[in-house]
Amino acid sequence: MQKYNKVSKRTLMALFGTATNAFVVDLAPMECLNEGNTFILGVSSTDDFTQGFTPDFNTGFCCDQFADMNRYGQPTEDPDGACNTRCEGNNNAFCIGNPDSVTNRFLVNFLNPSDADNCAADGNFVSVTESDVPVETVYTFNGELPNADAEDWHCKWKITADPALLPHGLSGSAEDRALNGWLVVEATSTGFDKEVVFIMQPEGKYYDYNHRDSTNNALEQTFVGLSKNGNKYVFPAEYEIYLDVSPYEIRSNSDTQPAADGEGNIAFTVTHTLVNPTPEDADRSWSNVLREEIPVVTECVDDMTVVDLAGDNCSWYAASP
Repeated sequence: MQKYNKVSKRTLMALFGTATNAFVVDLAPMECLNEGNTFILGVSSTDDFTQGFTPDFNTGFCCDQFADMNRYGQPTEDPDGACNTRCEGNNNAFCIGNPDSVTNRFLVNFLNPSDADNCAADGNFVSVTESDVPVETVYTFNGELPNADAEDWHCKWKITADPALLPHGLSGSAEDRALNGWLVVEATSTGFDKEVVFIMQPEGKYYDYNHRDSTNNALEQTFVGLSKNGNKYVFPAEYEIYLDVSPYEIRSNSDTQPAADGEGNIAFTVTHTLVNPTPEDADRSWSNVLREEIPVVTECVDDMTVVDLAGDNCSWYAASP
């Protein structure tokens, strides 16, 4: 069974002191969030968590809400063990708690630490440094595939474009950011179909995704795609892309064949391009993620009149009688 608390009790006691049991809980991400706790992926201590850190995908733990609060709203126990004083409520990657409202099951499952015995020990971070030059990554799994015990492996890769290829950040307009180009990603699995998941997130963030009610705010734009062989994904290059792979099953209607020991793998190619390659008559094998705009913030002035007739960022001001 997958072990979510990846450090020993003795180590945790050294990190968090005698209040360890009040803060660290051995729960999987789904159960952790359902109980109102916070799950941290990529570090073994809340002391190590900083926004924008380089995560160790093999490490993660569930951190309980801090227990008692004093009248000043401060935890009465060890504050270094209280994870929601560190990162909860800001949708920081990867420290997700109840206020962050991440409910998409693929996003929650991604928080499961990678299986250290079966996933890549290095090469998990793919940076594209040149335009129109494909970067290929292949990882071969041990044993025959599919493997029914691999559902919780969650082997992960992070894909980004080199900052030198990105003249505009997320704060720029969609028109300006078009000059950043696109990341075109295609994955091919051998010996299995399920599960290969692509995730797009803003830099350093981790927001929820609902394809029926997606945001129109570029700062919070996300995407989740369940990939099949032959699918092509076109992402705005300024976002971070994650790949989550668990080689446990072949779909019932699939042409995929099982793979012998040493022959099953996941292979993916990433290409940066300045021109969106999606055909005008693209079929369902293409997923083209369009850029959203930055929301306009209305400036309000209290001149003793009702000034907010349209914006969501202002208050109503009524004239005095």
